[in-house]
Amino acid sequence: GHAIHNLKIDGVAFDADGKPDTKTSKIAVSLFGFVGEKGTIKNLSIASDCELRALNYASGVAAVNYGKVFNCKNYAKITTTDKYAAGIVALNQGGATVEQCYNAGHIVTGGSYAAGIAAYSLGTVRNSQNDGYILGDSITPGRKAGAQQDHLKFCHLGRLQREAAEADPAAAAVQRQNFATALASRL
Repeated sequence: GHAIHNLKIDGVAFDADGKPDTKTSKIAVSLFGFVGEKGTIKNLSIASDCELRALNYASGVAAVNYGKVFNCKNYAKITTTDKYAAGIVALNQGGATVEQCYNAGHIVTGGSYAAGIAAYSLGTVRNSQNDGYILGDSITPGRKAGAQQDHLKFCHLGRLQREAAEADPAAAAVQRQNFATALASRL
C-alpha cells in the first residue's frame, strides 16, 4: 500500500471576530475530495503526522464517496468546525462502499456527525474498525439516523466515545466554546 505523510490542509478561514467564516472556508477537505461511482481507492494510509481541517466534510481519505474505498487506514487528526468529520469518508453516498478500513486518528467536530469510519452514510460500511477518539455533539456509528441496520456490517466501533451533550447540555456548550477558542488560538 501507499502511505501519505506530512499532509496539512487547513480549509478554515476566520472572520474579524475570530469565528469560522462560512463564505470563505473550504468544504470537502480530504486527500480525495470526491470519488466517482466507478472510482476505487485502496491500500492507502494517512499517517499521524497529517492533519486536515474544514468547515464541513473533512476526512482522511475521501470527503464524499460515490464509489468504493477499500483497505484504507487513517491515523491523522481530522477536524471540522461545523459537521461531518470522519477518519475515512465524511459522506458515503447511496450505492457507495467502505470496506476493511481502520481509523486510529483523533476525529473532532464543533457540531454534529463525527465518526471513525464514515460520518454520514447512505451506502454500505463493512468489516471496518474505529479505535480513534471521537469528539462532537452527535457521534454516529457511520450511518444516517433511521437508516437500515444492514448499511453497517461487521464493524467494531472500538473506543467510540460520546460526549454527554444529551445528558449535560451546559457542559456540551462549554465544550463547544473551548473548541472554538482552541481553533481561534491556532491562527
